[in-house]
Amino acid sequence: MTAVTADSIIESAEFGLVDTDMILDPALNPNDLKYMLVVTPNTAQASSTMTVDLWRQGGIKRLLGVRGWRHTTEDSVIVRETPTTAVVNGILTITLGSTGNSQKRAFLISGG
Repeated sequence: MTAVTADSIIESAEFGLVDTDMILDPALNPNDLKYMLVVTPNTAQASSTMTVDLWRQGGIKRLLGVRGWRHTTEDSVIVRETPTTAVVNGILTITLGSTGNSQKRAFLISGG
C-alpha cells in the first residue's frame, strides 16, 4: 500500500448539514458537530492509505462518520466510494477503495 497525502484539508467546516448515514450520539450537542473535508491529489492509487489527525487537523474528539467520493473523470463525474476506516489514539486511517488508480478522492469527516 502507498501512503497518500491530502491535497487540501478544510478544517472544521460548517456545512450546515446532517449526514443521513450518521448515527448521532445523544450526548453530543448538535451545535458541537464539526465537519472536515479532506481531498486527495489526482494521483491517489486504489487501496492506498492516508491518515488524518482528527483533533489537530479538525478539532474532532469523537468520530461520527466518514463519507467518500471518487472522481472517475476529474472534476466532472463523481461516484460514492466507501472507504475502510480505523481510529487509534485520535488518528483516523482511511484505506481508499480498491478501484480507480490516479483519481482524486474527497472525504467528508464528521464528529464532535
